[in-house]
Amino acid sequence: MSTIFYLIRHGRYEAENPEELCPLSAEGVRQAYECAEDERLKNCQLIMSSPFTRAMHTAAIFTRRLGLDVEVAPDLREKGRLESWAQVRRRALAALQKYTAYDKVIVVTHADTIYALTGEASIPNCSIHEFAVDGER
Repeated sequence: MSTIFYLIRHGRYEAENPEELCPLSAEGVRQAYECAEDERLKNCQLIMSSPFTRAMHTAAIFTRRLGLDVEVAPDLREKGRLESWAQVRRRALAALQKYTAYDKVIVVTHADTIYALTGEASIPNCSIHEFAVDGER
């Protein structure tokens, strides 16, 4: 059986340094609340999130709206300077594979990670990208 992962890019954030600590902007908060209303997310069982602040902020808004627990997954972080796209894909897939006992999971991550998994080039803030992973149940 396959698990459906709803890969969601975090909301727009305040540009500050260091980037991994940036919170969502007011626009990003609005985007996250709107995204949380998407019908595809209503029957999900868990939220996974990158450890970066903007992703965790987005996940917290989803938790508030959907009543789901959040699991922080460090391997959902952005692409590192020395990483290849293949390395990003491998680590992200390994993170997802741990949750294939679920039917549907929300994954709050970054454009780099979504691109590495799906090959999709257009990844706006709070956009949803369905991604299936086969696993054992």
